[in-house]
Amino acid sequence: MTEFIDTFYLFNLEHEVGSENLKTFQTLADKYSHLLSEAEKEVEEKEAEAFYGIRPSDYEFLTE
Repeated sequence: MTEFIDTFYLFNLEHEVGSENLKTFQTLADKYSHLLSEAEKEVEEKEAEAFYGIRPSDYEFLTE
């Protein structure tokens, strides 16, 4: 997501997508950011669940 923001920060989005499409673009970008954030949290939860009871020093044996 950071790469996306860094890339499009350099552009004038209103000029690129048109002023009539800017609000729609921003709404879709916000929705995407929210879904991405939820997915990242879910991954963290699933990893914690998968590694529950495993010592961090033993993680390398499980992820290979």
